[in-house]
Amino acid sequence: MKLQETLDEEDILEEQMLAVMHRFADRFMDRMVEINNLMVLHDHPLIDY
Repeated sequence: MKLQETLDEEDILEEQMLAVMHRFADRFMDRMVEINNLMVLHDHPLIDY
């Protein structure tokens, strides 16, 4: 019985970790336009590089 509980806990943790990784990936992709815009700031006339 103890072994089954441990396996169940591992499955739950695995699902939670995957959910966190998917949320991170989704948030990262949602911000991709902003990230790309930061990479082209060298064209900005008011910023001295």
